[in-house]
Amino acid sequence: AEASADVDTDDLYFLPYLLGERSPMWDPDARGAFVGLSRHHGRAHLVRAVLEGTAFNLLSCIQAFRASGAVIDRIDAVGGGAQSDVYLSVLADVWGVPVRRRTIVEEANSLGAAVTAAVGLGITDFSAARALSEVTAEFTPDAGRHAVYAERHARFADAYAALAPWFAGRPR
Repeated sequence: AEASADVDTDDLYFLPYLLGERSPMWDPDARGAFVGLSRHHGRAHLVRAVLEGTAFNLLSCIQAFRASGAVIDRIDAVGGGAQSDVYLSVLADVWGVPVRRRTIVEEANSLGAAVTAAVGLGITDFSAARALSEVTAEFTPDAGRHAVYAERHARFADAYAALAPWFAGRPR
């Protein structure tokens, strides 16, 4: 993915619904798709479209949180995807907020489950998770790229809306 740092997808989109889609669309019939694929698109275009497609999908979730009153002014990234500077830069530009890499990578899921269990048992609250890792890098959104991504996100959402009836009508 690092090699795709400066690649423009050239109007290629990826709908990342390989297992259907949960929040905020709740559509178990949704499926993954490359939309706008042409013969001139190469591997770097496909990789970049996948990075952007997952970022666009997560932006839809962020927008749903914001619509219910949540203030999101930065996001901390953990896990395998957080190892990629390119991906975190794309996320910051798409979301329009700083994205910070934390020291937890492979252990992120297990540690998250442990903190959630401790919260459920009344031992602590979710703020305890911050003490378990440190910020190692911060990716600040570029205003120009963010504006372009806002337009591309709308087109991404249109692609899903156009294909949703087709997904729903597929043979089971």
